[in-house]
Amino acid sequence: MALYAFDGTGNEDNPGEGEDTNVLKFFRAYENAYSGPGKCFYVAGVGTRYSVLGDLFGKMLGIGGHQRIGEAMDQLEANFRNGDRDIDIIGFSRGAALALEFANDILEEGVNGEEAPTIRFMGLWETVASFGIPGNRINLGYDLTLPYIVQHCCHAIALDERRQLFPLTRVVQDAYSDRELRDIREAWFRGYHSDVGGGNNNEGLSNIPLYWMYQHAQRHKLPLDDVQIKKASGGSNSWAECKTPGMDRMANKKRTIYATDLVHNSVMRRTKAGRFAANNPPVGLCVVDDAGEIVGKGFEKP
Repeated sequence: MALYAFDGTGNEDNPGEGEDTNVLKFFRAYENAYSGPGKCFYVAGVGTRYSVLGDLFGKMLGIGGHQRIGEAMDQLEANFRNGDRDIDIIGFSRGAALALEFANDILEEGVNGEEAPTIRFMGLWETVASFGIPGNRINLGYDLTLPYIVQHCCHAIALDERRQLFPLTRVVQDAYSDRELRDIREAWFRGYHSDVGGGNNNEGLSNIPLYWMYQHAQRHKLPLDDVQIKKASGGSNSWAECKTPGMDRMANKKRTIYATDLVHNSVMRRTKAGRFAANNPPVGLCVVDDAGEIVGKGFEKP
């Protein structure tokens, strides 16, 4: 078994900076406990490799995504040759979009001339693609659907993100059929984009979806370092302040929450989320715990 991890736009491993995303934390927890014949793969997000101008275009347009997927495929093929045939994939932001494209490439191309294998686990935080024109939902050249070869998928999404340059890609397309026929858990968490995916020094909030992801991954037998799991659990704070990002000019549109959606039980009704009004779930929305179990319906009118 091996992990293929795609970090978010502008995110990379900078020791001592204190800006590790949940992708990087999960990768380290997995790598520390991994003992298989393959090699785990981590790639920094688009907008991290080149000159200032190159990084700017990478951050704005998502340039460099297919190159990263090609590198992941090379590592996957090498791992298969070494006898490691289990596949786990994680990603954040544009990295989550790359994770979906990588899974679809595996479905279409197979591995080393063989038919497509199953993907055991996919963990996503805040899938925001915007490849090409910023804020668009077209994303030419990328397949952002969840392929059927993925056995288990968890997707943590941010209630309070409102920047229109950060359009959310949902993995649950039909709430009833997807959740009943496939093991998909997509849940709302309090905060903005990086409050959920990490990397903004707001670990009180970002540790909550990280721990949720750890719990689901452990349920499906992924190797994870217990020390890292305890750090995420102990560092969570449901009442931590949301960290308002720099907003674009079109910001101020709350994300749509559907009556069939799920919300994590850490979410409390608030008046404010940083500088803006909080996006509180509607009355009666199903509430789930870290195990993914529905523990009731909440958010009655105050």
